[in-house]
Amino acid sequence: MTDLTPPHDFAAEQAVLGAMLISRDAITTVTSLLSGPDFYRPAHEFVFDAITALDGTGRPVDPVTVGDELRSRGTLANGGGLPYLAELFAAVDVAANAGYHAQLIRTAADRRRLIDLAAHISQRAHDPEADPIALVEKARLALDAATPITGRLRTVDEILPDVIDELQALQRDGRRMGHPFPWREVNERLHGLVPGRFFVLGARPAQGKSMFAQNCAESVAATGQQVLYLSLEMTQGEVTRRMLSNASRVSMNRLQTGQLADSDWERIADGQTRIPTSIAFDEDPRQTVGTMRRAVQDLLRRGPVGLVILDYIQLVTPGDANIPRQEQVSQLSRGCKLLAKEFAVPVLALAQMNRGIETRADKKPVLSDLRESGSLEQDADVVLFLQRGEGEADSWVTLHCAKFRHGQTFALDMSFEGHYSRIAEIA
Repeated sequence: MTDLTPPHDFAAEQAVLGAMLISRDAITTVTSLLSGPDFYRPAHEFVFDAITALDGTGRPVDPVTVGDELRSRGTLANGGGLPYLAELFAAVDVAANAGYHAQLIRTAADRRRLIDLAAHISQRAHDPEADPIALVEKARLALDAATPITGRLRTVDEILPDVIDELQALQRDGRRMGHPFPWREVNERLHGLVPGRFFVLGARPAQGKSMFAQNCAESVAATGQQVLYLSLEMTQGEVTRRMLSNASRVSMNRLQTGQLADSDWERIADGQTRIPTSIAFDEDPRQTVGTMRRAVQDLLRRGPVGLVILDYIQLVTPGDANIPRQEQVSQLSRGCKLLAKEFAVPVLALAQMNRGIETRADKKPVLSDLRESGSLEQDADVVLFLQRGEGEADSWVTLHCAKFRHGQTFALDMSFEGHYSRIAEIA
């Protein structure tokens, strides 16, 4: 195989550095697009770093001062020496094209990064000890990091018309901003399951997390929206059985034991017609952020997606099993937030809580009770907790809103009807 020269543009690199030597405006333009490693020729990276160091401290930038900066760093020879700085300075008459030339450099640098990444992936894929799933996830993260970001900047005058249109639609239609929770007061307080927002629901085991998520799925799917249910804790059959109990009002105990009367079968026949059919399950036990993203894309090809549920986040396969667990969960948390923003869909991630709450005198949940990660509380737009009553009070549950980025926190007592797999408002 013939070795190919990596993509680069020497002329553009020289033109950019020459422009930076004669114009501070060019420095501002170029540094918004490039960093030192984007230059292919090592000497150019040294010169670029010296220019940005001078500019960052308000010192003059010209061939003499850049030469002095390189000399003080012991890298004057690495930067080509004083004759090469003079050559760069003389090669450019005007700096007007610095931005265009910088884009050429960035494009070549992006191509080099992709080539290096492909080579690394190929090398790792030949290792018989490498886990293919983990390798794909690492490759996805690396590709995301290497992907050029375009179209990020929008000014207020560009954004404001969209905001006004949304306000007018809210007033005209009398609708909430998001898809409906199944509880009126929760809708009013949180404005629904708003697309693009990341919701976290924490609780200790057997407090109703999965039941809460199931009820939300049913509510959103009832509007005709698709729901992606990533169930890592329960099978799709178990979740569907719970939905059947809620729809038919046949107790979970009867559905699990098969001790059904004729009247139960009548209610089941009626109930199964009322279960929303637009809920899609994915119970792959090796779920990653990458597979979650592909599942959303697949579902979007069929129609709009109104909600993504992850049950629960600590069971998702990390992209890198070698990093500390807290950092793994942080990556997963950030991945969920980016998923919500990228596809403009609400993401509801269930999360375990620390055991410490069980030994505290005050058992009211707080943000730090989220297990293994402070990033969950940082990334989430809304953090909710479920807290069951004890003893005779086990028929109710308190929904604590510990964080709401766009409003006030609250606590709401609700009815826990586990025998029908539903959480209901208290009349």
